Amino acid sequence: MSPAVAEKAEQLTQDDANIEIVNADLWHYQPERQYDMVMLNNVIHYIDLEKREALFTELASWLEEGGIFSVVTPIAGSVDDPPFANVFNSFFSSFDNLYRLPTREELAEWGRQRD
Repeated sequence: MSPAVAEKAEQLTQDDANIEIVNADLWHYQPERQYDMVMLNNVIHYIDLEKREALFTELASWLEEGGIFSVVTPIAGSVDDPPFANVFNSFFSSFDNLYRLPTREELAEWGRQRD
């Protein structure tokens, strides 16, 4: 949760009447209505590995029929990726409050389960 990030998002979208910025604890927030789109922007690495699939399920339940669930995140590199991708993942793994990045396969699987 970051009030500063939410405030900046509010400033950047102040002319867009169809955008609502919510800065809340994902595990306790319950929207009053369903949305056309839910966007998760660069937070997966803060979510414990065992809770990620449950998070996708919860956020997908906030969507109207046909809604879009947008996930913006770096993904874990493989041995075939450029060295930067692997170093980036190592960076996240070196902190107590950060978890490894998701793989492309994990994101695809979680998305398929919500279809």
